[in-house]
Amino acid sequence: MVQPDLTIGCLLIASWINTALYTLQITQTIRYFIKYSKDQWFNKACVLGALVSDTVTTVAVMVSCYLYTVTHWGNEAYLGIQPWCMPAYVLGTTLTAMIVQAWLVKMIYTLTRQWFWLPIIVLLVLTGVVGGCLVASHLINDPTYVGRDSLVREVTIWLSGAAVADLLITVLLVWKFRSLRSDFADTKNLLRRLTIASLRNGTLTTLLTVVSIIVFQAQPELNTATMIEMTLGRIYTLSMLSNLNNRALMPGNSAQSTTSNARKTILSHDQSPTVLRIRQDVETHYQSDADSIPMDSTGFGRRTKEDLESGDGSSEVVLPVVVTVRQEKHYHTDY
Repeated sequence: MVQPDLTIGCLLIASWINTALYTLQITQTIRYFIKYSKDQWFNKACVLGALVSDTVTTVAVMVSCYLYTVTHWGNEAYLGIQPWCMPAYVLGTTLTAMIVQAWLVKMIYTLTRQWFWLPIIVLLVLTGVVGGCLVASHLINDPTYVGRDSLVREVTIWLSGAAVADLLITVLLVWKFRSLRSDFADTKNLLRRLTIASLRNGTLTTLLTVVSIIVFQAQPELNTATMIEMTLGRIYTLSMLSNLNNRALMPGNSAQSTTSNARKTILSHDQSPTVLRIRQDVETHYQSDADSIPMDSTGFGRRTKEDLESGDGSSEVVLPVVVTVRQEKHYHTDY
């Protein structure tokens, strides 16, 4: 006997959540292409690919609700089968997870410049992809809810591969950020925020995936776990878009402020026209309250003395070094 609340009701709730998340995704996607119209092709391809797969999943969720509650309303026999929308949402979610994880793999390599971890992560990602394809194939061949008992193994492979890949990526990001050392207070705060961001983004998808595995193993014939799985793709994509859309560089802001303050201090003690020459190593790094994750190493620029000269030159006092900022290696988000 089909339980409408845990079969149709879970699909209806999933459609509500997907509507909200998909609307937010569209907004963030538009913002990305307006703000970063000249971004590298790999990022654009990931955003567009995730948008296509998430659109397929969202449409599948909406159509499944319509078929159950409108087209076949009152048909109890139809409640015992799963329409084509079910394998469609599985394939869409699998594709979205693969795209976002590929984007994260590129980030891992950019940060570490080590090939050792890449085959392991790729193997886990492919395990999730193969598991998702097996689940979709099973749903096509046996669309009944009774046949879901034999789906436990395939679903476990599908979601476990994605969960372990997410966990490993999160551990590597946290390890990388924690291994960086700095004497600058701002940089220490930046690394702390990046660590928190990595934990937040990675643990959310991992936690939802693990919960879905447990719920499906306990109730394979119901749509309780399906409701969670139908939202995974949008959460993956929004995590990626959050990092892409919140990149901000502040090149030279701190140096300009330091130069201005130093010039005011000198001129306040000597009213005669003075040329202040400052030679300084400028630290350039990412700074954003959004805790976006960086992907590339920054460069350092040295200010020339001509850029910092002022006055009419009638009374020139040359200060060879007024401010010195020590160089160190940082990362910014020019992906």
